[in-house]
Amino acid sequence: MKNYVLFLLASALLLSGCISQDSPLIEPPSADSEINSFDECAAAGYPIMESYPEQCAVPEGNTFTRTLSDEECQNADIDFCFASCQVCPPCPECSSLSCRSEEFCASMGFSKEWSESIKP
Repeated sequence: MKNYVLFLLASALLLSGCISQDSPLIEPPSADSEINSFDECAAAGYPIMESYPEQCAVPEGNTFTRTLSDEECQNADIDFCFASCQVCPPCPECSSLSCRSEEFCASMGFSKEWSESIKP
């Protein structure tokens, strides 16, 4: 009987600690600084969505997408080029198109607006 009472008492204490709102089991990320990028969002501890490319969302509603490298962008078809990539020729004289990083396309003289203008 003594063991049963001790068990009930310990269970009640444990359960009350888990339910207490004063000490949540998971601390929310601090909102001390403004989040402006995927890396800052991830570093602040906000959840990363299982998407490709990965996305991180803050409670205020902003979503940040991980910027892909040029090599990662090239793995996509031009009809399904990822959000952080754009479609442009692989060289200024080329007539073919490929999915490349925004930095690569800019270095070839092709802006994001140019890529958007050629979409059907």
